[in-house]
Amino acid sequence: MNILTSTIYNRLVFFLIAAVLVPVIGLIIALGTGTETYRSTMLAAFVDETADLNARAITERFGQTIAHQANMAEQLSEDMSPLLDGVLGRDLDEAAVTELADWISQELTEHPGAAYEESWIVTTDGTAVVHATVATGPEATERITDFSDTDTFQQGTQLINDGVRQSLVVTQSTNGIVFDIIVALMEGTRAQGFLITRINAEVMLSSILNPSELSGDLPYSYLILPPDSGMVAGNAFITSETLTDAGLVTSESVLADGPQRAILNDTSLTLTYMVPDGENATREVVGHIHHMEIAGQSFLVVTEINTDAVYGSTQRQVITAAGITLLGSIIFLFILAYLLNRNLTRPVHAVIDGLDGLRRGAYETPVPSSDRSDELGHLTNAFLQARQALAAEKEDIEDRLSTLARDLRVIQEISQTSVEERDLQQLMNRVVNLIIERFSQIYHAQIFIVEERNEFAVLRASTGEAGKNLLARGHRLPVGSVSVIGQVTEQGQLVVARDTAASEVHRRNEFLYETRAELAIPLQINGRIIGALDVQSRYNDSFDEAMTNALTMLADQLTIAIENARLFTESQRFLNDLEATQRETVRRRWAEYLTQQRGGQLYSNSGQNTGYDFSELTEMAQQEGRAVIGEATDRDTIPFVVPIMLREQLLGFAEYEVRKQDFHPEMVVLAEELVGRLALGIDNARLFNESQQTAERERIVNEISARITGKTEVADILQTAISEVSRVLRTPKVAARLHTGQAAVSENGHNNGHT
Repeated sequence: MNILTSTIYNRLVFFLIAAVLVPVIGLIIALGTGTETYRSTMLAAFVDETADLNARAITERFGQTIAHQANMAEQLSEDMSPLLDGVLGRDLDEAAVTELADWISQELTEHPGAAYEESWIVTTDGTAVVHATVATGPEATERITDFSDTDTFQQGTQLINDGVRQSLVVTQSTNGIVFDIIVALMEGTRAQGFLITRINAEVMLSSILNPSELSGDLPYSYLILPPDSGMVAGNAFITSETLTDAGLVTSESVLADGPQRAILNDTSLTLTYMVPDGENATREVVGHIHHMEIAGQSFLVVTEINTDAVYGSTQRQVITAAGITLLGSIIFLFILAYLLNRNLTRPVHAVIDGLDGLRRGAYETPVPSSDRSDELGHLTNAFLQARQALAAEKEDIEDRLSTLARDLRVIQEISQTSVEERDLQQLMNRVVNLIIERFSQIYHAQIFIVEERNEFAVLRASTGEAGKNLLARGHRLPVGSVSVIGQVTEQGQLVVARDTAASEVHRRNEFLYETRAELAIPLQINGRIIGALDVQSRYNDSFDEAMTNALTMLADQLTIAIENARLFTESQRFLNDLEATQRETVRRRWAEYLTQQRGGQLYSNSGQNTGYDFSELTEMAQQEGRAVIGEATDRDTIPFVVPIMLREQLLGFAEYEVRKQDFHPEMVVLAEELVGRLALGIDNARLFNESQQTAERERIVNEISARITGKTEVADILQTAISEVSRVLRTPKVAARLHTGQAAVSENGHNNGHT
């Protein structure tokens, strides 16, 4: 029986029993195995981490000290070259030697952390020519000091000969371990001497090796040199006086099992071993021996911690933990009943609250998810899944409604635009701009119109700077070409390139290099493709089904709008042509009328003729199409001319000359009104005259038709018609000729017809 999937009653019994047994069993296990596991694992990790930190700190401290000496040597070679050349050439000028010693002493003093003791400038044959100390100040070497036989000089020069310009040399003297840094003083590529500086390693490393306090709970470290470096193993260690005085690190510490095994294995180790602790006494430590190399010298960093002290501390911690566990178990029994009650009823109440929220339309009522595998857990999770599905569906419906509303607004805007905008070019410009404003995924929109011969789709509207460039160069694509526009204008079906990099129909344009997806929708009406709407996005697969449907509806509206605009443009052009034809007809008929009446001109005047020349005013009135008032004359009169217009057709001019004291602007308005009525009257007279002429022609034609109707012979019909026409037209001779196609033209082209 799986207690986790059993009934609530079984689990209730199990949890009550477990509440008592688990703390007791846990306490026994903790006391039996926890101490050793904790000590062996955590202690080793702690010592390893401390050893690694100390090794890095020692390496960094030595590296900084050696780098400083290299900088000193470079400054000597560059800034004090004349003095250096002199002393290295055995020109032991006292002033030069003192100045160099002063400078070296000052440099050593400014870096107390490096623990410098003294420094020498040595020639290539091992002779010290300048000596400076930190403790007693600079002093000139009064006698020649020979370094040639020292280990420092021999090892250092060998390393420099091998291409290493600075080196750390560790030797042993009667006073202990000596650390010397030797740096070549270069003149070009040649070593002209050496800078040898001695450091006190114990002082330099004291801040690293000194523990914060002498406690058995804290690790401590010391530095040793393995035997292969020429050191005597028992004395070859460096530590702080604090550790030595406390007896934690002695010459016998180096001979302990741990350091010796690390020296023999030449590898870093973490192990437990015994170290001497006074006469005939030992103590157990956990130690980490870390191998490291500094400037060609091998070192071992030993980090140790007493196990007894840590063990006692661990025991105390375990006992404390056991006590806390027992106390917690007692408290746990008191609150278990309350927790079990909440465990059973809380999920049910949460689901009830969630159902109430659903009835109110609140999908965010807090109902915590359950990790339980019983009936209550299944109920809670099933409710949460169902509510999440309902919320997702509701959100999806709201998104689709929002998208649909947006699309309908855009379509409404375009429909409104098509109603308001009759200019086809302005209409297309406004539509493409509306598209990129309303659809955030679209960064470029354009409209192509298929030319009359159906060979090319010509770009007529485009957005942005790229659109201006494309329109300026007359961009067009062949219908049926391997391009999105070419295919859509040939097939009349929607074409989409969801990924332009992989599309076979997308044609890359240098002005639209950001395009990653392209959609083209045909503009067609009554099965006739008139163009295409093309939209482009910076993102792959940007055109989902909803957007495609919206843009298709938009394209249909655009097609109707373009067709309406085209029809409106054609109707306007037709009306303009009709008006122009009408004006030409009116002008021609008026010309005929004037010719018939008075030799091409009608003229009438009233009042006294002053002989004023109205030609300049009439010319201005003809150009401007309105009344023109002239300047006052010498006779104190005001001349003005009013053009006689009929349906924008100039018929003539009315010329006025009025006494200055009688002139008023309202007089011109009255004259324009009278002239307008005059134009209508004159036109009515012309129309009446034309109607009379038309009636007279009809009468004559009817009369002649009546006279020839009773004739049956062709000759009689011709004779009667000729006689009547001659009589009506008052002409002395009228002839009629009838002929056939064969008889009409002879072989040489002359007329051979019959009269």
